[in-house]
Amino acid sequence: MASLRTGVVLFYLDNLVDVVALSLIHPAAANELFLFSDSEGVSTLWLIRCIADALGKPARIFPVPEIFLRIVGAFTGRRMEIERLVGSLSVDNSAIRKKLGWKPPYTMQEGLTKTAEWFKG
Repeated sequence: MASLRTGVVLFYLDNLVDVVALSLIHPAAANELFLFSDSEGVSTLWLIRCIADALGKPARIFPVPEIFLRIVGAFTGRRMEIERLVGSLSVDNSAIRKKLGWKPPYTMQEGLTKTAEWFKG
């Protein structure tokens, strides 16, 4: 079951291309709607660390209690933004894995590394 809320879903472009190509040719994909993801649930903290690592930069992170962020969000009218920061967004890709046998060719870490290499030129 998928739990979708307002937020950003990250996936590596080559994984998207792979899943679209498979969906176009696989007979079991006809008239189906699939959710897909790079398979890994990620926290904001993990994502920041991975992006910094991929760029060869230090992750400058300092701890802030979640309750503090929620209070600030309530006072500033930014509850939704805080929820996206501290909440969870998960996409269940089990249907496409079972029906089409799809597996992401790249992990999220590999995608972030390749994206950082492209970004750095």
